[in-house]
Amino acid sequence: MQSLQAYTKASGQSKVTSFSTKADVYTVSNTTAGDVLNQQGTGSSPASLKPATTFERSYSVGSLINNKGTFYFIGLGQVKIPFTSMQAFLGLGYSTRNVVNADLSSLPSAQSFFLSKPDQTHPWGSFLKLDNTIYYSSEQGMIAVPSWTIFLSNGGQEKYIVKMNAEDVKVLNAHPNLPLLEVNDGRVGR
Repeated sequence: MQSLQAYTKASGQSKVTSFSTKADVYTVSNTTAGDVLNQQGTGSSPASLKPATTFERSYSVGSLINNKGTFYFIGLGQVKIPFTSMQAFLGLGYSTRNVVNADLSSLPSAQSFFLSKPDQTHPWGSFLKLDNTIYYSSEQGMIAVPSWTIFLSNGGQEKYIVKMNAEDVKVLNAHPNLPLLEVNDGRVGR
């Protein structure tokens, strides 16, 4: 295991979450801050590990990413939804404090939905606040979140809660009787 620790320190990665062997192929998976780093090597020990062959990053739905100057909302299915202007970004209630710089070239782009107006409906996967109630924006409509515990169990992050706008209220009013969100609710995209 010393070889694995030395490799981990040399690569700058700080949290090894799994180490497994299968037919003399060693795999190290590292999940620091959402990164998935897969290293493979052959031989009789982890010292045979080679430089990264794959690097994938997974973002939670609702994450805000700056990719080469374009801001994106990470939507359901790891689809990147672009903001077409800073006016739309700020008008929808998002904050630049919550934007992370990253390369999203491996994620598919939304084909028919763009965040282009400051007063449009928020994308599915958003957590929105109206008065003292938080709602989850879904394909079915706005789903009320009855407690902070349930919010957190569904991947909610306080920094991504934004104020519901008039277009969102129209969606809420069109489907007012949706069942409340539950712990680890299947209606929430991950």
